[in-house]
This record gives sequence, structure tokens and C-alpha cells, in this order.
Amino acid sequence: MNFELSLSQEQKQKISAAQIQSLKLLTMDNFELRQMMQAEYLENPLLEFEGRNVAAPMENGYVTQEDQRREVPNQEHTLQKFIISQLNMRRYSRKEWSVIKFLIENLDDNGFFSADEADMAALCGTTADMVHRLLSDLKKLEPCGIFAKDLRECLLMQLYAKGMPDPLVKVLVAGHLEALGNGQLHSVAKELSLPVAQIRKALREIAKLNPRPLNGLDTSKTDYVVPDIILSYDKHSNRLRASLNDEWYADYRISDYYLQMVSKTEDLQLREYFEKKYLRAKALLEGIEQRRETLLAIGNYIADVQAGFLLGKEKKVPLTMTQTAAELGMAVSTISRAVKGKYVQYPLGCMPFKALFDTPAVKNMDNTLQSREEIMERLKQLIASEDKTSPLSDTALAERLGEMGIPISRRTVAKYRDIMNIKGCFDRRE
Repeated sequence: MNFELSLSQEQKQKISAAQIQSLKLLTMDNFELRQMMQAEYLENPLLEFEGRNVAAPMENGYVTQEDQRREVPNQEHTLQKFIISQLNMRRYSRKEWSVIKFLIENLDDNGFFSADEADMAALCGTTADMVHRLLSDLKKLEPCGIFAKDLRECLLMQLYAKGMPDPLVKVLVAGHLEALGNGQLHSVAKELSLPVAQIRKALREIAKLNPRPLNGLDTSKTDYVVPDIILSYDKHSNRLRASLNDEWYADYRISDYYLQMVSKTEDLQLREYFEKKYLRAKALLEGIEQRRETLLAIGNYIADVQAGFLLGKEKKVPLTMTQTAAELGMAVSTISRAVKGKYVQYPLGCMPFKALFDTPAVKNMDNTLQSREEIMERLKQLIASEDKTSPLSDTALAERLGEMGIPISRRTVAKYRDIMNIKGCFDRRE
């Protein structure tokens, strides 16, 4: 047996502990970072906190350039307030009001009330007749269909609210919803001795109804969005400029008292302990400063590129994270981590930072870029104007878009169509 020694060279990329911490800090939003710093302050004697910066009081939920408030309410009313505001205060007794509030609390996420009336009466210490009467009143409120026992009753309530429903639509909702939901149009048509085309026509009327009355309606307590980046309009430069909503950061520093203690102590174990804590605090503050520089660089770049959109004057510019990374000399992963879970406040409102970026834009035949939203709008227009007796297939739609100078594949058309909740050509046929 022969044993031979050989040398070989290979490159391996190792990430230091400081780099790992820097990436972790970059991913955190303002709230998470502040919580982490508070926890570190309680544990690390080398970290000093002065507590000078206190958030200004809120007014109307808006953040101004002067005070840069931290919390912006994104919801106004709870579900209970919304429903109660539609009722006559003088019509109900104190006991009835307490029952009404209990009934509201027992709505499911869709807005249905499937609980047994007798059980609710027992829990409230009242009669089933009172519960039934109050539920009848609640079913008359907006959004139409709320407090229905199930989907069938919800849709029937909406049909009657619109006037006398079409007899076939009423029959389908009352007795064939499950079959229709499973796509069994032919079996339903056969059972009712009707052509499939007539079933499809009635189905289009059912599709106009709202199966989830609470969909899009605020059903929770007031939440608050904490913006990480604030884009303010500078009148002198006529530009949007970025600042960070982290004024609390200036309250943290390395303690001079403990630094002097480190230099004077002769206890080697104590010195080692303090040096370790000093290096940790120093690395943490440097990491946060690097995070600030990264966010400000991205924020200012976005402010320049998307200024027209952010000021409500133009459409959003097609911009990807890859393009941004190339312009700023950063890695795409750095951009992705920096915008993840963070919010940007601008003169017209507040939005997720990520919403200012697009998926990779499509290059048109004339070498101009078109965003996904613009392509989806074109696709929607094509489908809206198609011949409903012979709707366009995904392949045909891709060809039409190609003729318009937008080269995308059939699979991309299908993907965009699904995002917009538009059915395939077979189901769109009339």
C-alpha cells in the first residue's frame, strides 16, 4: 500500500461573528432593535443609557417632519364600534346592550354567527326569544350578510337585499352551493334539466355576492405601524430626504465609569469580564451605526428614484432590488435584509419598504422597462375586452402581449391571472 501526501488550495468564505451580528441587526425593525438594546443594557454594565429622548405625543395619527412620531395608527374602529354605531342607542335596554356585545364577540372571522341561540341565551342569563330578536336586528346591518348562520344564508340575505332574486339563482344558492363550489356544473344542470350555459350565467350572478362579509373590514383593535425610515420633503433642495426614526439610539453609549474601573482594577478575572463586555457593547454600537448608514443610503436612493410616486404625481418606477444593489454597490441580500419587515413614512402616508420595489421588470421590445403591475393591468384589459363566447387562452394572451411589445411566457400569464383571481378561459366562457 502506498501512502502519499499532497497539498491543495481551496477558497472558503468564513463569516466573522461581527458580520453575523451586523446582518442580524440589519434584519431587525425599529421596535425589535430597541427591545434588543434595552435587554442588552440590563445585562451589560458597560452600556450606559441616559433616557433623554422621549417620543412626542400623537396628534391625528400623522408623523410630521418636526417631531417624527413613532406610532401611526393604521386602523380606526373595532368591529364592535362599527356595528353598534348602526344601532339606535335608545331602543335597547342595558341588558340587551350587553347581549348584543356578546353576540358580536362570537362572530367568526367571516362574519357568520353559527352558535346555538339557546346556548347563547343560557350564557347571557336571558331568554332565547331575546337572543333571536336581537340577532334579527343585527342581520339587518352592514355589511350585508353579517350574522348569517352559514354561507347559504349569507348569500340569500344579499340576494333579497338587492330585490327579488332570480328564481334559478335562489335555487342554486339554497340547494347546490357545495356542488357548484366543486365545479360540478354539468351534474347540477342535469339534475335541474337545464343547459349548462344557463347555470354558468346564474353562477356569474352568485359570484358578485360577498361570501365573507367581514372581508376587508377592520375586525381587530387598533394596531400601530412604527416607521423605520421617514422621507421628508426638503423645500431648499426640492427633494425628498431620508432620516431614521431612531432618536432613542443617541441615549446609548459606553460607560466612562466602568472604562476607568477596567484600567485601574488589578483583579485579572474582573478585568477579563469587563473587557469582554466592553468588546460586546462596542461591536453592538458599531453594528447599529453600520445599519443606520445602510438604511439611509437605500432610503435616499429610493427617495430620489420614486419621488414622483411618493409625492402622488407619477406612477411607481419599475425598480428591482438587483438594480438598487448595483447602484449602491451592495449585495442584493443586503438590500433584501434591509427592507424586510420595515415601514417607510412619506408625506402622503406609510407603506412597507418592500412595496417600493418590484419583482424583476420585463424589458419591452423598445428596451424600456415595464413593471409587473403595468403588465397585469394590460392583461386585465385584454381579458375584459375579449369575446366571452370564445375567451382567449393563456397562450393567446401571451401572444397578444407580445404583439404589444411585452414578451412574456404563457406560464407568466397564468401566474398573473391567478394573482388577480381571474379564471381560465374555460371557466370564462359564456
